[in-house]
Amino acid sequence: MIDEQQLTTLFPSFEQPLVKQMAEKAEIREIPSGELLLKTGQNIRSTTIVTKGLVKIFREDEEGASSLCTIWDLARPAHCR
Repeated sequence: MIDEQQLTTLFPSFEQPLVKQMAEKAEIREIPSGELLLKTGQNIRSTTIVTKGLVKIFREDEEGASSLCTIWDLARPAHCR
């Protein structure tokens, strides 16, 4: 369980019922640099919300080769490299 105040601080625009539900079910994890969050074709069973760091988005072609699509810098809101 996560503290509701912590969630309200992170997501001030979220309505209280959503914050309460997230507090009951969410977990905070620290993801090491370079670890994959999702793979192409992976079934998604939960929502991941990244609150700090860099997120690199890659695109795979038909042969499975990947190329960097964009980088989100979460230290600088609304900033993509």
